[in-house]
Amino acid sequence: MDISTFGLFSTQGVLIKFSDLTILCDCSLFSIDQKPLPFIDYNIQELENIDYIFISNFYHIMALPLITEFTHFTGKIFATEPTIEFGRLLMNELVHEKEKYLIGKDFLRRNFNPIFNNPLYSIYDINSCIEKIQHVHYGEILRLSEDTKVIASSSGYCLGGTNWTFLNSDKKVVYLSLSSVQHCHQCPLQIEPLLNPDALVISGGIAHSNIHDINDSMKKIVSTIMFTLKNCGNVIIPALSCGIIFDILDCLSIYTKDIKNHSYHVISPIAKHSLHYSGILSEWMNDKLKERVFQQDEPMRCNEMLTNGQLHTHFSIQDFFKNKKSESSIIFIDHPSLNMGDVIPLINLWKNDQKNALILITPTDNVVEMLNNFQPIYMNVQYFPIDIRLTDKQFKDLIIKINPKEVLLPESHFKPSRLSVTYPDDGLYLKYGLKSYHLYNRNKIKTAYITEELAKKQFPKHHNESCLYYLYRGILEFTNGKIYIKSLKAYEDSNLDVKYEEIDIQDLCQKITDAGLGETLVEKSKDDYTVIKLPVYHALLKFNSRSILIETSNNKIRKRVFDIIKNIFENYEN
Repeated sequence: MDISTFGLFSTQGVLIKFSDLTILCDCSLFSIDQKPLPFIDYNIQELENIDYIFISNFYHIMALPLITEFTHFTGKIFATEPTIEFGRLLMNELVHEKEKYLIGKDFLRRNFNPIFNNPLYSIYDINSCIEKIQHVHYGEILRLSEDTKVIASSSGYCLGGTNWTFLNSDKKVVYLSLSSVQHCHQCPLQIEPLLNPDALVISGGIAHSNIHDINDSMKKIVSTIMFTLKNCGNVIIPALSCGIIFDILDCLSIYTKDIKNHSYHVISPIAKHSLHYSGILSEWMNDKLKERVFQQDEPMRCNEMLTNGQLHTHFSIQDFFKNKKSESSIIFIDHPSLNMGDVIPLINLWKNDQKNALILITPTDNVVEMLNNFQPIYMNVQYFPIDIRLTDKQFKDLIIKINPKEVLLPESHFKPSRLSVTYPDDGLYLKYGLKSYHLYNRNKIKTAYITEELAKKQFPKHHNESCLYYLYRGILEFTNGKIYIKSLKAYEDSNLDVKYEEIDIQDLCQKITDAGLGETLVEKSKDDYTVIKLPVYHALLKFNSRSILIETSNNKIRKRVFDIIKNIFENYEN
């Protein structure tokens, strides 16, 4: 089994070659902080060889039309219903933003988004791509081939977020996408399908080491909003129209219900569809929200806010200002990267008023860089990141529960960067990148013990700064179920070479035939081996003056041939 990143980053996609199948998990255009990733330099031949694509969430679907509509890809694609529908909306929004950018004003072009410097798909391409995706439910078992199947389970990160478990007759591989153990609106992380794999492939990344607790961030957001409303200001919160916004609106509806003269707004070309669609996805929500549906209530409070007129959706800021009242506004507006979307003109419009507030909630490494294009800015800017991905501690606790034989992480996890803890290349934590990592079968690896006498004679060889290896030449001895490597000295005076040379080939072939193993064929190989073939049983016997090798997949045949050779040597000794 081979594992490599598909693109420069693991979040763009992970390519897994498993049971003679080529599988692509995820294909994204954006990083976790919604910055555009470098466009994938697709290898067309490689795309044509992909048998299956599995999409884990609606953040990691954005590059899919580039594969399905611009190459000769003929494989199958699987994703959950929320991933497909929210993914469709986000891709439609991206196309809308590019069209607006191409005819946009100077302030849009100053906030240049590099993703618009590349060819992009159309609405027609998106619809054609979506039609090719097959729906999958949690717990559903998909049979990919006679020997291989895959199981979908909740990742706990968003509505429809999925981890994938691949199984065949001798291996179990788990693909862990963006995952979370936070108590949010979505179905919680399902652990059981992930347990005891041969390999755990991590792609989703780990939360920033300096991220606040989600509850702490929520409290600070509420506090800042209440302070701003008290001073008759407006609040801008750059965010996508799906995902964590559902939890923020749920929280704000409770804590600001007694405050008058304010209203909530979501501005995005997809806001109306996204918020209304979230109300029919109770199957993918946590148990508490499912119970609300059984009680004939809206599953999430944002749906109630829409019904009661507390929350308004707008296609654009032009639409918002046409209907704006004199009251203060709390506005959720696209795009969280601040380099595209209506958030750009809105910040420029309100940035000089100190009564207004800008609350950044998307995790990022550099807030100052995000705000460079808006300087000078006098509004109250606050950074309260909400990152529900696994923390370092949660990640390690999860690995202990899952109990994998190997953990494969992207190369970035091994570099001292924003992570508080890095992972050593120690046999459990292994790294993969653009170069393929080959996962071997540990069942074929055996432990051998060396004698003290032999160990004293060995000198280490340097592999790299952190690795030494030793070369051993000795005799393998099997005793009481253990393997020992012993010095050759005990055998140096023996006449084994003579005995091998004295083997009568015709006599050996006759004994094999007499034993009921069929006719034999004798050949001489280029490397000076004598080869006796047993065509009936697809076995062969190779030997020269120093070694004997029996090659067969049938252990019973191996034992019978071994007994024949053993008897020959016993006769020599007698």
